[in-house]
Amino acid sequence: GISSSTTYIYTLEVYVNGDLHTSAFVTVTTPSPTRSPTPVPQVGDYITFGHYEQDGNEANGKEPIEWLVLDKQENRILVISRYGLENTPYNENGGNVTWERSTLRSFLNQEFLYKAFTPEERSKIPTVKVTAHRNPDYSTRPGNATQDQIFLLSIEEVNKYFSSRGAMRCQ
Repeated sequence: GISSSTTYIYTLEVYVNGDLHTSAFVTVTTPSPTRSPTPVPQVGDYITFGHYEQDGNEANGKEPIEWLVLDKQENRILVISRYGLENTPYNENGGNVTWERSTLRSFLNQEFLYKAFTPEERSKIPTVKVTAHRNPDYSTRPGNATQDQIFLLSIEEVNKYFSSRGAMRCQ
């Protein structure tokens, strides 16, 4: 029998030309077998979760999404996609808009969520409070906090996990 389970939290981010375009926050609960425990990914490891079209060849199906582990705290890990998955603007209509009203937020929490993850995988992605922070460089209005399953990292989080703009670029 299964005696326990392990929960991992994953975050997907996609950078296109140095600009953050997509991020996912995913919790995955996996049973721990009684014979040998599931190895816990460490910072710097690559793991797979979900599938998304990445090679431009829809005939061969969606490819597994590879994630780089950025951080690990207790039984939770923070990850970013190894490869760019989508090139989606922050807001299709242009103009000043907060995360709360952006078309990217809608895309991530609807179309991307349903294309990239199976119903079982989606059931493991929690809805979390995304706090709206003021942009430290431009002092733009942050808007309201939201409840999302997939979201972008804050500027503070990007600066914490990436030492330079070059480090932010995906393959």
